[in-house]
Amino acid sequence: MSKIDCVTVCVDFDDYLALTLGRMVQTFDRVAVVTVQADTATQQLAERHGAQVVLSDRQHHLQEAFNLPALINDGVNALSPPEWICKIDTDIYLPENARAQLDAALDDPELLWGTRRHFCETAKIFRNFEETSDYNLLEPPYEDNDPDVLGFFQLAHVRSQHLDMVRRGTFYAEDRYEGPSRTNDRILSGAYPAAQRRRTPFDVVHLGLDAIGTNWKGRKAPRFF
Repeated sequence: MSKIDCVTVCVDFDDYLALTLGRMVQTFDRVAVVTVQADTATQQLAERHGAQVVLSDRQHHLQEAFNLPALINDGVNALSPPEWICKIDTDIYLPENARAQLDAALDDPELLWGTRRHFCETAKIFRNFEETSDYNLLEPPYEDNDPDVLGFFQLAHVRSQHLDMVRRGTFYAEDRYEGPSRTNDRILSGAYPAAQRRRTPFDVVHLGLDAIGTNWKGRKAPRFF
């Protein structure tokens, strides 16, 4: 059975993490929650769930408004030595049986795994979804035609020749920043040939329905509950 760890970056998103962290801990062998010294709510929440708290001072590394790649890499480094690493956003809610499906699927270290996400607009809808598991309550996925594996869920083996962590030394690139989000998830995705990008057998739920880019430079969206 493969070892599967995850890294999630949470700075002032503890309301989302309160709903999603339990499933992350249930799914992954180790969960690193990367945050900053001032965010004590996130630290306390992670500790209660048995996740590893990683404090980083690189939120504004290289004068970036929010240097997500640097924070992710600090989380990956804290999990050393890793095998499979999943970078997952704090507002992503996993299905209950996600681990069993990952164990059945992860047989090739040269594949990059993403997933499909449904969108949950409000906390009330989420509570109904928790009780019913009815995906008809949610907004449907709209990214199926995007050829990239997007950064809300990226699962890769650290020794993949495409990821090239051995040479580069980091999970996400830090030598350059591309795109309006400057999160570098498309750099990671683009390193894998299209034929070696996959979607998991399960879908996930994205909490909130804010406009794309709302929180790319730090939280701007209102609290979820």
